[in-house]
Amino acid sequence: MLEQMRRDLIVNPSTAAIRIVIADDHGLVREGIKALLQLEAGVVVLAAVDNADDLSAQLVSAPCDVILLDRGLQGDGRADVRSSVRAPAFSSCATASTTTAMP
Repeated sequence: MLEQMRRDLIVNPSTAAIRIVIADDHGLVREGIKALLQLEAGVVVLAAVDNADDLSAQLVSAPCDVILLDRGLQGDGRADVRSSVRAPAFSSCATASTTTAMP
């Protein structure tokens, strides 16, 4: 999957790394994904946040290439976090939705 992302994404030419922000309200999931990604060459985890407000602040302060976004992530009254990350200011970020929802 990461090799496909490397081919499909415009990566930061100064580092040639895929810059990722993880946004998930489950600490175990967030930290597990972060630990696995840190083992990959050419991948930099810029941040791992647990709410929509911190995600927005992170995206403003440090652009990324990929957002791994928990579909159930919530923030300060935001009905749909996915709409926020689709805003023109973040249009260069690819978004992959994750979920830990149980049936």
